[in-house]
Amino acid sequence: MEKPKSQTDWDRVRKNIAADAPIPYESEDGPYDPNDPVATDAYWDQARVTYQGKVIRKGRGPQKEPKP
Repeated sequence: MEKPKSQTDWDRVRKNIAADAPIPYESEDGPYDPNDPVATDAYWDQARVTYQGKVIRKGRGPQKEPKP
């Protein structure tokens, strides 16, 4: 089975990463500015992630200790 071709413009992605450019954002684009780490954390701390109608994660929850 052949893998579907990606529709991502990888050249554009690489240029933004190389230039350390901010993510283009307008207030109509979404619920938070992805360039603002405080807004991003606040959004994901209260987020409800669902899959096929079931909640699979509510907020981030406590962070786990790293394993040695």
